[in-house]
Amino acid sequence: MNILNRFTLTWVSLIVLTLASAVIAEAGDPSALAVIFVGVVTTIKGNLVIDQLMGYAG
Repeated sequence: MNILNRFTLTWVSLIVLTLASAVIAEAGDPSALAVIFVGVVTTIKGNLVIDQLMGYAG
């Protein structure tokens, strides 16, 4: 995959995950499921940044 396409796909993924977690977090009463979802999304986003954008993939 072209490096520009990889960065674009990573960036779009980060934006979509951010929007999804914001919608879930702002949608009414916080529940355990919403908190877990936002935590999982945060972990996925951190892994994307480290692996794809910082180049520390193993």
